[in-house]
Amino acid sequence: MILFSTIQFVRNKLNAYFRNTSRWAEDKAIVANVAGVQAGSDPEFSDKLLISLAHMNIEYSLFNQHGKVSNGEQFNRVPSPLTFNVDLLFSASANKYEESLKLLSDTIAFFQSNHFYDSSNSSGLPEGVQKLSLSVLDLDYHESSQLWSRLGAKYVPSVLYRMRLVVFDSAEVKEVVPSISSGRVSDN
Repeated sequence: MILFSTIQFVRNKLNAYFRNTSRWAEDKAIVANVAGVQAGSDPEFSDKLLISLAHMNIEYSLFNQHGKVSNGEQFNRVPSPLTFNVDLLFSASANKYEESLKLLSDTIAFFQSNHFYDSSNSSGLPEGVQKLSLSVLDLDYHESSQLWSRLGAKYVPSVLYRMRLVVFDSAEVKEVVPSISSGRVSDN
């Protein structure tokens, strides 16, 4: 559920920003699969910013953290947390091309000044998320074409962001290991 909650968190932040601009009075960002959506053809997706999962990859620099939690006199061995980078595609699906460009421009403006979230600057982070960072991914023409082909969708104005440090941590205890206590050893 952490992936869904984290994407919903980003969606809610974007919608709050959109409502605070003079251009949009209602929520514009929705979580939806861009595949099969024709710009402006479905009223549910018309004049919306679609947030779609484009790709996930594991953050290997944090992969080998061993999970041990001290419990006083013993240690609980838990699975190592998995940390992911999540690529989110923000696609503007509007009846008018100009509106798509406005939605996309506002999205980029939002993330330029709101690209990092932690407990010190943002309330409502999903449970288990300590920090999030979003940065734009620059795709060349060929990479962009491959992405849209892989998604099975027709291109609409869009931007791709990498959301870093989505941590999956079940904290399920796999083994209890007693700690070594410092006791006296007799010389018998």
